[in-house]
Amino acid sequence: MRERDKKMDFLRQHTDYAFRLLVALAQTPGKAIATRALASEADVPYHFASKILQKLHEEGLVESVMGPFGGFRLARPAEKVTLLEIIEAVQGPVVVNTCLLGQDTCQRRHICPVRDKLESLQKTMVDYLRSVTLADMVADGVKLAKQSKKEIKIKNENQKPGKSRTFGKSR
Repeated sequence: MRERDKKMDFLRQHTDYAFRLLVALAQTPGKAIATRALASEADVPYHFASKILQKLHEEGLVESVMGPFGGFRLARPAEKVTLLEIIEAVQGPVVVNTCLLGQDTCQRRHICPVRDKLESLQKTMVDYLRSVTLADMVADGVKLAKQSKKEIKIKNENQKPGKSRTFGKSR
């Protein structure tokens, strides 16, 4: 594989799974949902869902509810959970380059022509991720679902019996 064909995922698969699981929880606020049901709803393999939910619990983003109707629920309203918190809970701090981690990580920090641009990128990313909430993702999902239903309805109406459909070349 050539260098230019390689890619680096900013968000790892586990983080994508965490987003899906949390969106599913946010769609039923206050209600505990079993891990197996959440995994199915979010299309996440069960063993990954279990590990991710445990990690989200340790980070205080979800609560565990015991008993026959137990499972997981959000620890606070979706409006108070940011993308930055979710990403950091699953994959750690969001850092563009290790030179931005602290004072002692790079000896060239005072003369580096790249550092200022990386710091700017870092700030922009963190500010954006801090500004988007789980509630925003749920709202976007609702819009997409409505649009999808509308497209399916139009497609079905166009395929009802009695509507002529022409296959092949017209004469």
